[in-house]
Amino acid sequence: MPIQDLKEQMRAVWHDVPAVDVCFLVLDYLESVKKPEQLKMITFRDLVAVTGRKTVDSDLLTAVAILTNSSVSVLDARALLVDEDETEYELSPEDFAEARKVGLLIHPHSGEAVPDFENHIIPFFVPTEQFLAEHHGH
Repeated sequence: MPIQDLKEQMRAVWHDVPAVDVCFLVLDYLESVKKPEQLKMITFRDLVAVTGRKTVDSDLLTAVAILTNSSVSVLDARALLVDEDETEYELSPEDFAEARKVGLLIHPHSGEAVPDFENHIIPFFVPTEQFLAEHHGH
């Protein structure tokens, strides 16, 4: 679906939600990036910058929820574990969801429980396969 059609669909569904305009800024950014490999790790810091905000606020969080959890299927949420040695491990969405559910994360390399794991997690986003296929020809 073309970006403009996607925006119209979103406006129809979330017409009374101010965060829809934030969604549009993110969509414009995703469309403007010519090399999909540049979209492999979109952080909250990136989203703050591309939406012209000063910090993560409620509208940005709502926009992220719309873009990740709705029928528009634009972004997938991911997580990166940074351990005490500053080594990074990407967690599968299933592993992260399970860790949050049970309150325990097992280190992917050592097999040991990561104490206070949520303080070692960096959330990030990637465009969905569907979005990339429709807008970047992959």
